[in-house]
Amino acid sequence: MDGNGLHSEGNINHLAANMTAKEILFMADSLTASGQLGKINESVLKGSYFPQVAINDYTLKWMPKADSMIVSSKAGFNFYTGTSSLKGKLVVRTGGLFGIGKLIRTDSETASEQFKFNKEGFIADRSQFNVKSTQTTAKSVLLGKNVNVNFNVNNSIVNISTNQGNFNDSTGSTLEFPYAAYKTNIDRAEWNIKNKKISMKGDVETSMFTSTNASQEGLAFNGNSAIYDIDQMTLNIGGVPFIKSADAKILPDKGQVAVRRDADMLPFKNARLTIDTLNGYHNLRNGNIQIVSKNKFTGDATYQFVNVKKDTFNIKMGNFELRDIADVEARRSRSKNLSTVARANVVERDSMFLSPKMLYKGEITMLAPIKNLSLDGFIIPELKKYPKLGGYWITYKGNKSEEIRITVDKNLKSGNSPIFAGLHFRTTTSSNGLYPTFLSAKEAPEDQNVFLASGVCRRDEPNKLFSIIPEEGRTLASNKYEILDEKGIINLEGRFDLLNEKISQYVQTSGFAKVRLDTANHEFNTMMLMNFPMAQPLLTNMAEKIVKTNLDLGVNEAAIELNSPELVAKIAHFVGDKDIEEYKGKSAREYVPLFKFSPKFVNTIVFSDLKLLWSPKYNSYRSVGKLGISNIGATDIN
Repeated sequence: MDGNGLHSEGNINHLAANMTAKEILFMADSLTASGQLGKINESVLKGSYFPQVAINDYTLKWMPKADSMIVSSKAGFNFYTGTSSLKGKLVVRTGGLFGIGKLIRTDSETASEQFKFNKEGFIADRSQFNVKSTQTTAKSVLLGKNVNVNFNVNNSIVNISTNQGNFNDSTGSTLEFPYAAYKTNIDRAEWNIKNKKISMKGDVETSMFTSTNASQEGLAFNGNSAIYDIDQMTLNIGGVPFIKSADAKILPDKGQVAVRRDADMLPFKNARLTIDTLNGYHNLRNGNIQIVSKNKFTGDATYQFVNVKKDTFNIKMGNFELRDIADVEARRSRSKNLSTVARANVVERDSMFLSPKMLYKGEITMLAPIKNLSLDGFIIPELKKYPKLGGYWITYKGNKSEEIRITVDKNLKSGNSPIFAGLHFRTTTSSNGLYPTFLSAKEAPEDQNVFLASGVCRRDEPNKLFSIIPEEGRTLASNKYEILDEKGIINLEGRFDLLNEKISQYVQTSGFAKVRLDTANHEFNTMMLMNFPMAQPLLTNMAEKIVKTNLDLGVNEAAIELNSPELVAKIAHFVGDKDIEEYKGKSAREYVPLFKFSPKFVNTIVFSDLKLLWSPKYNSYRSVGKLGISNIGATDIN
């Protein structure tokens, strides 16, 4: 005892601790000591396990009433056959061996104020746990903040669990993957040191994975499991229902997502997409997608385009971009104007039909908030059996999956070539004869137009035909065109110019024609108004003889009903829709001679039922069957 107090040297034995001290200072409730050598003997005392620990160059403070012997060493403390080293302090208590500081291993580091050392390993509460990379990188594989660690050295299994806290609070308890630049709020993980994998499981409803890479703008998504492959340095996340990027939901194949360095998400194969998360207008599949950030993704995917017949066509969409949508309809549907845009280019071999038999090629644009696609390209009616009849691509712009309507008029072109739907006569010296067109060019620009249709071309799939009728609908006075492409028949109705311009001024024709594409033996059922110079007495004499002959033979009725649809249609093409209604009303009450109904029928001779057959051999029309005559001049024949 001296002025410094009561001190000594010797051995200190307490529980499993055996310390050789050079200097021991005794105080009323404690003692302090220092020395070069000491150890913790492996033992089980009072039910508590103490592992073997060699101690060098130490200082200690023993407080018996507090049941604590605190040992410090600059050299640190080695555990578990030298695989683990504690930089800090040991605490020997009745309950076992505890520690404070940082436990360093070749594979990990654990910093905690609450270590407990057991036979199998150690437990660390509220610790910062760091799994080191096997590669030459300063970034950790896993970083647990304020987590509880149960490290089993014997079987090389480490269980990590978070403490309750706010996931978004930097002081809370989290699991992060610095190398992968991701964090998660899953509360449990298991590290299998031998297999070099870290596995996690959680509830998909609440388990979130969030990118910590600033360039990804807070990209986050749900998942119910994850495995970090330390050898591959890849975070594999499972059970992912979808990932939101821009205004799209991207559904990974089998819910699997792989992330490598700095949140680099591996491209998806066979992904599905729902674009426009507000309304879910557009669904794509077979996607090859690279998610870049919360607001950007790239790649391509298959769009399932459904036409008006409910046929489905697969379109490869790509060039995804987020841009300002100027469309008024789109702006109304969302508060933000930035929306995903994607494009596709359809070629002929894709065999995409907008409606039955209407083939499309060209650009297709998808605007996320707009239900229908925007098309800018070309269409062509498909005539497989008669490709030479059509074969002309027509400019088409639209934005709806609807029946295709082609306006047929004098402005209709394919490229710079005018195209027609009608019947024409060859005028060249090398060849002659009739030939049809269907939205196609004439063989020569100077060829005569025998019949021309105008109006709107549609496909009538139930009746297996294309029809051309006026925009305002079918009227009696308009020209009509229909082609039954599978049967090889074209039906025409309206006004005809059967002869050349010099002669046609004397002959006006209306009626019906049946063009047979396989034989070229075309049939005509016409009303023909012939008006040519003829002496009146001669004309009257001819009419009277015909009337007398008919009376003598007992022929006193017309070959067709005077109010039949066929005859009414023929008359309508001369007088128009308004006058034909008047004619139908009068003729229903009494017989009305045509030349008395309208001066248009005061002609040299009016054939009401003149059937003609085109003969390619003789290059002419010839009549077949009986001739129906309405009037000759002002003489009613009927």
